[in-house]
Amino acid sequence: TGTRIAGHTGLLPSPDLEGPGYQLEDTDFHGRSIRTATLRRNAQDPFIVVMAQTTRHRQRVFFYLLASSLAAQLPLLLFLVWWLRRTIRGDLRPLADMQTMVERRDANDLSPLPPPLAAAIPTRELSSLGQAINSLLARLAHSLNAQREFTGNVAHELRTPLAGIRAQAEYALGSTEPSVWRTQLEGIARSEARASHQVEQLLALARADE
Repeated sequence: TGTRIAGHTGLLPSPDLEGPGYQLEDTDFHGRSIRTATLRRNAQDPFIVVMAQTTRHRQRVFFYLLASSLAAQLPLLLFLVWWLRRTIRGDLRPLADMQTMVERRDANDLSPLPPPLAAAIPTRELSSLGQAINSLLARLAHSLNAQREFTGNVAHELRTPLAGIRAQAEYALGSTEPSVWRTQLEGIARSEARASHQVEQLLALARADE
């Protein structure tokens, strides 16, 4: 019929809403900022519903709902933060213990790391990390042992020709005969060639081991 059934006479429907549907807009009403919602229905008995709320009241309702939500969820969030921090710290404690064991080690100590004692059941990742570190320490120990053995072999193999060179040089220095000098120098040359040959063999052996 186009007549008002109820409500405030100053609330008019949005002029932009022509067909069925709804329209939201901000406007002024008696000097106050309001938010209106216009609903139009073209049924057998068409009608229009206009609802409004002041912006101040909407903000007050919003902050009230926000405060209520925070008041209900803040204890839960604080508990969640505490639980996550406690859980993460407990999970990372074995890793910190392993770091402490590595930092306190002497440079010559290549024995395997003991399992972390802080965790009753170490995680799979932590166990894999410990195994990888122990495997690296084992390879380093094997490499150092090979280097020590190689150094010992070099010292042993070179001791004999060097001792011969020294003895022949001392003998030649103690003699005044040129023939003795020549003989000893020839022996020194042979000993030097032998030592050089042994050095080449040891270097070839080192390259083969690498």
